[in-house]
Amino acid sequence: MAKIVISFLGTGNYQEAEYTWDARTYRTRFFPAAVAQWIKPDRLYVLLTDEARNHPNWASLQAELTNQQIEYQDITIPNGSSESELWEIFERLVGLPQEDDEITLDITHGFRSLPALALLAMVYLRIVKQVNLRHIFYGAYEARASNSSTEPSVARVPTFELTPFVTLLEWASAADQFLNTGNSTVLGKLLNERNKKLWKDEGAQPRTLQRLGNGLTTLSEIIASLRAREVPTAASNLVSALRDAEEEVRTYLPPAVPILENVRKAYEPLATPVRANQLERPEDIRSHLRVQWELLQKYIRWKQWVQAVTLAREWVVTLLCWRCEQPVLDKEVRESVAKHLNPTSEADKKEIKQDTDYLKDLDEAEKASFTGVWGRLGQLRNDIAHCGMRRDQRSAEDAIGQIENLTSILEPLAQQIKD
Repeated sequence: MAKIVISFLGTGNYQEAEYTWDARTYRTRFFPAAVAQWIKPDRLYVLLTDEARNHPNWASLQAELTNQQIEYQDITIPNGSSESELWEIFERLVGLPQEDDEITLDITHGFRSLPALALLAMVYLRIVKQVNLRHIFYGAYEARASNSSTEPSVARVPTFELTPFVTLLEWASAADQFLNTGNSTVLGKLLNERNKKLWKDEGAQPRTLQRLGNGLTTLSEIIASLRAREVPTAASNLVSALRDAEEEVRTYLPPAVPILENVRKAYEPLATPVRANQLERPEDIRSHLRVQWELLQKYIRWKQWVQAVTLAREWVVTLLCWRCEQPVLDKEVRESVAKHLNPTSEADKKEIKQDTDYLKDLDEAEKASFTGVWGRLGQLRNDIAHCGMRRDQRSAEDAIGQIENLTSILEPLAQQIKD
């Protein structure tokens, strides 16, 4: 892993100033020299146009870097006067670091759109090359103050740390992923990274952020892997973690406040204190059926088609077990209930005659509703489960259309678990 700095240099009339960062100071005309002094990089890349290369600024900066014994490399870039030139600059920026490099970006002497382009390049690099974006610096000369009464001409210039703004873009991207897919693992990762940075680099000691980050990841993994009866407890734990972390989120992660509020609204309907192994009392089973009904609708909204079909089938079996007061987690009972709904062979029909009649307590309309829904659902589920490896497979468009209509198909049965 190399420690690198990426800077820009233009043709401006840069004035000597005393740049400050934390408790450090450095007097120079060129902010890249201050960054080099503070960071001590393995490599310093200076991006400049042909005009900047031929300007006295470049010769002066080279002399200063050589005096500091900083290894540097100049990178020629176009003026950025067209879209194609901007893409060329972007490609050169993202081509500089290697995977796992630690980057400090200095945008102080960048001109026109270069600072914005560089920020976007850093977001891209964090995702594609897994680089560690350590700092984004801006030497804010416009925020200068007089250094002292003895040298009023030498300004004292603060250095702004802009890294959180890149993190903000990542939070926005993670939020978009969650809202569209239900996957909150990236949000969990960002929370845990922020928590680690607070403890390691900023001297803060948050107590609730890690639990919240882990809760987001855990619930997302449970939902993705169709652990339906684990969802209520995991959702309850997450809602509790969100409530406990509210103050620390507002303190350390203000941009995440509205994002995590959306998370709470999405997951709160899935939260119930009934544990995964508490599926014996009818009221507990009914509670789980309600949660799974909510989850089914979310799978459809999130376009998780396979999960939606798989859950829908098991939900119908659980619903009938509940109606017939049968153990919902007994494998043999569930298989027998499925055969009652749709006997597919003479052996199935014979077994049903010898077995309990699970439909005996239902009136004719209810029986018709269960068996009708089961028939439509079974065809769709088999088509999905066999991955289309049949001569008469549905088209993807047809399968998705039917999955999107699942809640309408199941709604007559869902009325039984509603108040």
